[in-house]
Amino acid sequence: MAARCGKVPQPGFHAGDLNNWHWSEESTEQEIRKAEGDFLAEVKNIKQVVPQMHFVMFPVDSRLGKDYMKGPKLFTEQIKTSIFVPMHFSEHYDGGITISDRKETFDI
Repeated sequence: MAARCGKVPQPGFHAGDLNNWHWSEESTEQEIRKAEGDFLAEVKNIKQVVPQMHFVMFPVDSRLGKDYMKGPKLFTEQIKTSIFVPMHFSEHYDGGITISDRKETFDI
């Protein structure tokens, strides 16, 4: 869901359950391709309406295994995002990812 907030020129976006949902350790190659294709099609539709966003709240769920950052990475590569807010970290999160922006890099 994208929404404009006051005088902020770009909208904010809550991804809800939008993500590149697949478990590469369990899914077949065909399932992985379909999940990624479906995800990228949705991102393309969003980008046509809103090519840049002030902030994005997006699920970053370590239960996805080794590809848990794949959806957020693909999303932010397609849609310019000023502020990225990861959702759904668990209490067992071990850290170790670096998010690089066009202007800054920070570790989570």
